[in-house]
Amino acid sequence: MGRGTFLLLSAREPLDRHGLFDMDEPKPFAPALACGDRLRFSLRANPVIRRRRDPVHPRSAKHDVVMDALRARSKGERAEFRRSAIRDQGFAWLRRQGERAGFAVRIEQVAIDGYQQHRVERRSSDGPMWFSTLDFDGLLEVRDADTFLSSVAHGFGAAKAYGCGLMLIRRA
Repeated sequence: MGRGTFLLLSAREPLDRHGLFDMDEPKPFAPALACGDRLRFSLRANPVIRRRRDPVHPRSAKHDVVMDALRARSKGERAEFRRSAIRDQGFAWLRRQGERAGFAVRIEQVAIDGYQQHRVERRSSDGPMWFSTLDFDGLLEVRDADTFLSSVAHGFGAAKAYGCGLMLIRRA
């Protein structure tokens, strides 16, 4: 009781220098996939959209897709539109990921939930770090197996820590 399971996808074998974990023997990540394969998936991601800060700053800033959609609403309207913003903006983000990563999803085959904003304290004087997560579970279709597998190996979304970015897949 109280013990968690951690899944890790890495280009190099993990090391437990301090003996803190009971680790299974590593397994190669080499699924045999083809165009048209259907897979069940689970993904916790940090879905963001990039927006230019202003014309003076050439770099764009990352914005949480849900809050970005809600910022145009008054504070009184936000609660009413929150659920649809999570669904619509979350799915739009996932669809864009699929277009780049060799997979396709249909909105009726994806559950989008678990929207959370996280605060991580930092030792520096920069103040806390904030990031948001969404959980995606559903069915996808592989469109380009090589691109998809490479994308799964690199992770999805802006954050690849704190449980974000790792897509778990299995045959449907």
